[in-house]
Amino acid sequence: MCMKRGSVDADVTVINVDAIANTAFVGINRVWLFLGLGVNAANNAERSDLEIPDASYLRLLPDDLPETTLAEAKAEFGTWIVSNGLREAIDTFDVFLGQVEAAALTIESWKVASGHEVDMAPYNERATKFSRFGTAKRLESLASDFAIAADYGGDIVSVRRARNCLTHRLGLVGPEDIGRHGFLTVRWHAIELYGVNQDGSEFVPSLDALPIKFPESSPVNMRHAPRERRFGLGERLILSPSELKQICYTFRLAVEQVRSAFVTYAESMGVQPARLDSESASDGARK
Repeated sequence: MCMKRGSVDADVTVINVDAIANTAFVGINRVWLFLGLGVNAANNAERSDLEIPDASYLRLLPDDLPETTLAEAKAEFGTWIVSNGLREAIDTFDVFLGQVEAAALTIESWKVASGHEVDMAPYNERATKFSRFGTAKRLESLASDFAIAADYGGDIVSVRRARNCLTHRLGLVGPEDIGRHGFLTVRWHAIELYGVNQDGSEFVPSLDALPIKFPESSPVNMRHAPRERRFGLGERLILSPSELKQICYTFRLAVEQVRSAFVTYAESMGVQPARLDSESASDGARK
């Protein structure tokens, strides 16, 4: 958002926070959709489906690929889909944070101006500086400048490190990726149901085995349980489709937290962010 020097209209006090959040929701939903399409194609594609339409005179691969080579290619395609999904999730989240920061700066400048002319240069400088930040620094800046924070920010930052490894080192963990414990650790949260066994111990069923039968008289509780994968130096970073699905869910939790914190900040400055009705918001998130 570019802000020019001049007067700020004191009547402009509405910011559509849902439109900002949908930047992240749409990107995360695209990952979810493409994950299903791509992995299913990798598992079920016929040999004839490997031919790229148009320009049939171009040939990079022989028509009679051995079955073993074809199986390896399908497995690599599945890994490639998951890796690109992870990259898109973090990239769209960074764009979302940039929009939140731009909106927060707009509110701050309006509050300072109070209908009078205000020098926008410092705000433009802050916006330019923010655009150069990585995910971790963007989250830190929003928290320190506007009290806009996300409890799941640590998970998101760990995904950013994984994205850097995939982008700059083709997923092979290098010295730049590992922490002081010698691993690149990817963290996220997953939905977990739990109850109580007759002996008082905790009952945690698998959500993949339905229907679930809880112990007699046990309450059915739900929580967001931490998950993680560790990759050592020289190891290849590969996540499963199920893990990326849970990571997408974590991103949505983080977006909701940032959106809620932004609304609180805006209201504290005398601005009421516009909210879409629930049906419109749901449709926008599915695009």
